[in-house]
Amino acid sequence: MKKLFFLLIAFVFFINVSIAADYTIDRVYGVLENTYVHQSDIANFARARKAKNLYNMSNKDMVVSKILEKIKELPDGEPYEILMGNNPTKKPIIIQFKNLSEFNDVYKDFDALGWKAKDRLYIFVNNNHKDAPYEALVALIAGRTYNLDEKDSINEEIYCWASEAYAWEYFIRKNPKLKEDKNSLVERENEINKMLTKGKYAEEYVKKAILLNKGYTSYAHISEGYSDEELEQKLDRLKKIYNYNTEENN
Repeated sequence: MKKLFFLLIAFVFFINVSIAADYTIDRVYGVLENTYVHQSDIANFARARKAKNLYNMSNKDMVVSKILEKIKELPDGEPYEILMGNNPTKKPIIIQFKNLSEFNDVYKDFDALGWKAKDRLYIFVNNNHKDAPYEALVALIAGRTYNLDEKDSINEEIYCWASEAYAWEYFIRKNPKLKEDKNSLVERENEINKMLTKGKYAEEYVKKAILLNKGYTSYAHISEGYSDEELEQKLDRLKKIYNYNTEENN
């Protein structure tokens, strides 16, 4: 009887591990949604994942897990909270690496793309960036967390870029060697950072770059939550958070 009992346990364990090999990040979020959203902690997610025998996640999924862990280091905790479910869907945002031309050839050279499908939000990162430093990926995703609704505007894009720039600034102050990486995403982050520092942490040059970008020519100037006054308040918030923390690390 005992032998049969142990054989049954071994069989169930084998089935669980076999199924786990087929899980994508979408299904992991789906299975762990209640734990993940309510506890809002990557450590709890790791424990829950282990408890459910999700041992065989793909390398891309493990990269996403590392990004989520790394984003918690930012002085600004808001992007992490948005990713964990503090957004209109009340569900975690799914992050995936993808060939963006699958959506539309127009997007093939985009660095990342925010997407809404039914009741889920997604951030799709260009496959070309899957080997980028985690810090660069975190900076990119931190900015994209503010750009997931259907009411985009120039002001919203300014805030997205500013959030991304401050996040990258935070990491390169801690580790200046990150700037030397030849990855294309690092080149993007360095360019945005130059705009920020050239303007002495005012967003003047970020604004100019967005206004000159043909991809934004059809965008309205303002959108819900991003009037000129609201944008200034949000930007002031970023400056206070990052100036305090980056000065500490000098």
